[in-house]
Amino acid sequence: MEQIFIKLGERIRCLRRSHKLSQERLAEKTGLHPTYISRIEMGRANPTIGILQKIADGLEIDLDQLICGLIKDEDLTFKITGLVKTFTPKSIRLIIKLLEDFHTWQKDGD
Repeated sequence: MEQIFIKLGERIRCLRRSHKLSQERLAEKTGLHPTYISRIEMGRANPTIGILQKIADGLEIDLDQLICGLIKDEDLTFKITGLVKTFTPKSIRLIIKLLEDFHTWQKDGD
């Protein structure tokens, strides 16, 4: 899992530089501390989805553009399958409902 944070950091650094932003400027645009931006770029932080959304917004890109290609499909499928095996049937129904709602919301937003 650590490798994904290194790849994520490299991607953020590359995107930040392509947008001609310093770490300080990106920090201003996101409300994050420049040191935290640096730690993320070095793969030494474990940012939440909310933090990644702030960074994507600061870079003026969609979140999926930020994380695109970081997780191979087969790795993701394996992880999801492993997690689902630990859920109760009630939890699985709730997750399915959430995914359906998200899918509807995403389609309506396009």
